[in-house]
Amino acid sequence: MVKLRHRIDDIIDHSEDSVRFYPACRKCIAGVECSGIGDPPLKRNFSVVI
Repeated sequence: MVKLRHRIDDIIDHSEDSVRFYPACRKCIAGVECSGIGDPPLKRNFSVVI
């Protein structure tokens, strides 16, 4: 997560862009709902880093 934040921080325009990070547990991820075009998130194994 730290690496991701640094990489994003290096490429965004801080005067125009906004990036948000939301922590989510396995139960929260399972409840994600999508609307509109595009593919829903893939159901893959993942790790929650605390």
